[in-house]
Amino acid sequence: MIAMGLAGLVVVVLLAIAILPGKKKDIATLFPTSLPTSFPTSLMQSPPNVNLRQQQLSEEAEAVASDYQARAQDAWLSEVRSKASKYFAKD
Repeated sequence: MIAMGLAGLVVVVLLAIAILPGKKKDIATLFPTSLPTSFPTSLMQSPPNVNLRQQQLSEEAEAVASDYQARAQDAWLSEVRSKASKYFAKD
């Protein structure tokens, strides 16, 4: 009985860790000497010859990637929940 309670607590903690977003790490702290901490602003701006269609395609690609990632996370969470419910239903 105590083992089941402990296992349940572990599953709840692992689910909470998986759902909560992690801290974003600063690149400068990860690689203090190998990477520059600032980049020229000209590298971060889109070139002036990018036309509207290319910009639309870029935005659409980002939206599709974001949607795919959200669906993958939802599917993973659903799978974890079903496995946890099957595990705890074996009482």
